Amino acid sequence: MLGSPSAASVNHVLKSAPWALQRLAPHAGKIIAVRAGPIALRFCIDPNGELRVASSSAEPDVTIEMSVSLLLRAAIDRAAALNEAVITGDTSLAQTLAYIAQNLQWDYEEDLSKVVGDIAAHRVGSAARNVSAWAKESTNSFLQMSKDFWTEERPTIAKSDDVAAFISSVDELRDAVARLEKRIEMLVSRQ
Repeated sequence: MLGSPSAASVNHVLKSAPWALQRLAPHAGKIIAVRAGPIALRFCIDPNGELRVASSSAEPDVTIEMSVSLLLRAAIDRAAALNEAVITGDTSLAQTLAYIAQNLQWDYEEDLSKVVGDIAAHRVGSAARNVSAWAKESTNSFLQMSKDFWTEERPTIAKSDDVAAFISSVDELRDAVARLEKRIEMLVSRQ
């Protein structure tokens, strides 16, 4: 049900980047399975590098698994989402897909300009970039405030410096105990 619109959307973006189609073309006939929670899609790569819906019984060459929340987060921070996605199967195809996902940019302003005109599309794009920047800044600010609260005001979580100092103290104590054991052994052996 979602396969055809998904393939059409991905192909639309791929067509705007001929280099991506060229990278996919050598993998013609291979099957890509994408799983995000209850969503399961399978695509086959055509000889021209485009995707088409594959049979659900086709054995995938590459499987990409992620949570639904990770799929949604990919819209905001693609690099972080790519690092958390689990990709298994054909290494060469997996590397190609990862490279394309990292470097492919959808020019949504160009597509939108065909519907509402250049000026309106630019304003919508500018607003979207501002909202995205605000969301990232707000998230980072919230995380920093949470970290400060839990390490300073309500010290429930230990600071990394305190943990490092504790580990160092434990190492020193272990070494001192080992030296003391050796001394005791030497004294016992002398008697």
